Amino acid sequence: MTKKVVIVGGGVAGLAAALAHHEAGWKVHVVEARDRLGGRAWSLQKDSDAHDYDNGPHVILGCYHSFRRILRSLGSEGLFHQPPALRLSFLSQGGGIQRLSPPSLPAPLHLTVGLLRIGGLRLGEKLGMLRTAVLPFMPLPDRRESLEAWMRRKRVSRTSRSLLITPLCRAILNVEPEEASARLFLSTLREAFSGRRKHSALWAPSAPWSEILDRPAQALCAREGIEVSLKSPVQALESRPGQSPVVKLRDGTCLDAQDRVVLAVPWDVCHRLLTEALGAPPQGSPWGQDIQAAPIVTVYLDLALGMLPFDDAVMGLVDGEPFHFLVRRADEAGHGRPGEPVGMLAGAAFGLDGRKAEEIITIALDQLAAFLGREEPWPESVTQSARVIREQGATIRAMPDIEKLRPKPGSGPMPGLLVCGDWTDTGLPSTLEGAARSGFALPVEARG
Repeated sequence: MTKKVVIVGGGVAGLAAALAHHEAGWKVHVVEARDRLGGRAWSLQKDSDAHDYDNGPHVILGCYHSFRRILRSLGSEGLFHQPPALRLSFLSQGGGIQRLSPPSLPAPLHLTVGLLRIGGLRLGEKLGMLRTAVLPFMPLPDRRESLEAWMRRKRVSRTSRSLLITPLCRAILNVEPEEASARLFLSTLREAFSGRRKHSALWAPSAPWSEILDRPAQALCAREGIEVSLKSPVQALESRPGQSPVVKLRDGTCLDAQDRVVLAVPWDVCHRLLTEALGAPPQGSPWGQDIQAAPIVTVYLDLALGMLPFDDAVMGLVDGEPFHFLVRRADEAGHGRPGEPVGMLAGAAFGLDGRKAEEIITIALDQLAAFLGREEPWPESVTQSARVIREQGATIRAMPDIEKLRPKPGSGPMPGLLVCGDWTDTGLPSTLEGAARSGFALPVEARG
């Protein structure tokens, strides 16, 4: 008899769980509260604009094997520029540009030589960065230690902080080094920089995220017979002795999974549903309790050609505050696609909470002018066309000892219930890869 599963949540974790169950012969029903699939990697289009704006200018790494498995299933892996190795560019205040571009050598030798070839640095600064690049492969620190404390203890140089550790910490963990888990950060770097040189490469998307995840996912589900219910928020889980819970939708519809329910929802939703179903907070694991969110704010700027003296798809802002990166969609050569808006990204954007969009745009343009050494005012067209997108719960706040708040993906506190999501403990921060890995980690018995 064919087994049946209801997957609550159509984000990356839910898609991974749906694919794993479908491939094993299960009958799959995905229930999603929003009108799209893909979770927090999505796009919106204003009626008055010609552009699709991503909710955040996400990039991925070549070592994102589980997420790339989803992309291959959807046929959208080709919608990224896929360089052979890590390449990073940095913009300093006043317009100075430095680039890390490793040569075609085996890993990790390519990174070593690449660090020594960065222009504009003294030999001592390069050697300091080289020493820092080796540290992730040393014994990992205690999980209670912050990244800032680890850097002080290891005497990480100021240049290494500015060009390597701090921007990577913001990009990977979405928190500042002072409150980042050193162990989680370093273990993630170790995975990225181990093995083949292409594992550490930054892949910048060449298309909106709606074309990478949502549309191809809906097409795949329709083609493969995976049932999808959009705009169907779950109201409650109704427990049954010895059986999987019944999923009750807000419109009153009840879904009997018969064999299994998978919760692939954010941590706060998971905790609420379980607490209400059990009549008390679930025992044995936090199940989303006490996890804090870290926000991301992006300001999209419609800049004419020539306003930026570079064409990189990703550019780090050295010691930038509050915005840390400039990101735009990539063309086939990996350059920023002409005519596409430039996203100024502020990770761990707590300082922008409560500010009006107009104020955030002014802050972004003032910071960009300082980094470019621009003295003349921005054209009115740039200010008026700017767009602010806030993602308040973009990631978990990856603080020291975060592991004790993250359950492993797998069985939940009710019979026939499994839990997954980027907030569960996969050994990675709450990234697209972590979400995909959690969904594929669920135990799925094959049919027959």
